[in-house]
Amino acid sequence: MAYTTVTRVRSALGALGKPKAQELVVNDNFVDLNNFNQKTGTWTTSANIGYVTPAASGTSLLMLNALSSSSYTVVCQLATTVRAGIFYNATTTMSNYQAVMIDVASNEIRAVTVSTGTESTSNVGFTGSLLASTFYTLKVVNTGVTGEIWLDGTKQADITSQTFNSGVCCVIMQGSASSSYVKDFQVTIDGYYYSDSEITTAIAVSQALIDRRTQKTYSTALASLELYDFKDAELEEMPYEAARFFNSLGVETRGQIEDKHSYIILKNRPVYSTVLLAEDVNADGDVSSWTTRTQGRANDFVLYRESGVILFIDNKPKNGHQNIRASYNYGMTTVPEDVAELCTHYSVRKLFIGYGGGGNQAGMKEAREQNDKYIELLEDWIPPATLVGVVNSRIPRWTTQHE
Repeated sequence: MAYTTVTRVRSALGALGKPKAQELVVNDNFVDLNNFNQKTGTWTTSANIGYVTPAASGTSLLMLNALSSSSYTVVCQLATTVRAGIFYNATTTMSNYQAVMIDVASNEIRAVTVSTGTESTSNVGFTGSLLASTFYTLKVVNTGVTGEIWLDGTKQADITSQTFNSGVCCVIMQGSASSSYVKDFQVTIDGYYYSDSEITTAIAVSQALIDRRTQKTYSTALASLELYDFKDAELEEMPYEAARFFNSLGVETRGQIEDKHSYIILKNRPVYSTVLLAEDVNADGDVSSWTTRTQGRANDFVLYRESGVILFIDNKPKNGHQNIRASYNYGMTTVPEDVAELCTHYSVRKLFIGYGGGGNQAGMKEAREQNDKYIELLEDWIPPATLVGVVNSRIPRWTTQHE
């Protein structure tokens, strides 16, 4: 789960996030089928009339190469006696796709989604009349998040229930032989200063920086199975990740933990589930013998979810190498809004720096400085792990705030 979206980053980029030009990538009058790399059924073309039509009954598919952009407009003229439409976000096997269809038989314009062969379809609310064998100009506009359906220059509906990504684009016909036609097929894509892939990379880097800064993960809950050496809390003997986090807590807090109980610090935080903990009670032997430890105040250990600290309050483990096994889920089901905002503007900063000239051109330098000031404000709200008050405030009151 990404901490922010391409659309949100584009918005934060201001003018540099908006399209700078429309690029016509396909303009086909169907003198031939050179722009199309795969088709099902039998198609016939007419150089004089400039259209293609299925030559056999049933379903026929005319497929275009995958689009490189996730923001595009597809427009063509269609005529049918049954159904015909524009398909997008399609796999080459057509097991998954989305589409907008003109359904003359039902007098409807329909939004269609097929997932692993199962179709769901809905009428977009068209109130006009569709005539058989009459050419209509159908246009699908993908804005990157939502879409628009246009018919003969009039907007019919917004599409909010479908996902718009780059993928195969095609035309499909359903009906009897030579009952459907398509002509004047065009695809335009938005030309941006930053591509979707560049923004996605910036988001991934920004997420990693936030995770490292806060020593937490904000993605959807992830599973982890880890082994720990139990050395009774000697800092220099801890695994690197645990030692680094423990060392960041401050002398007073470390002392409070050390004075109260033996502990381990889980590698990943925050902990989303109950920890399944076991000790190898035969750690000095050749064959492991795992004994389950029970979580809870009246049992063997308590867990502090935010800090990942496990305090043993009974049956303290023996010292050993990789003699503690912990299985748990970590992360969050929803990215906090302040984290999403910080990730957005970290991404903007990375994109500014990567732009030609290091982001120092006229106008961009001021935008970058404003973005950096906003980042400073956000970082005050999302401090690094050394300032996180979760452990500092909770460990001393473990008798009432542990789990």
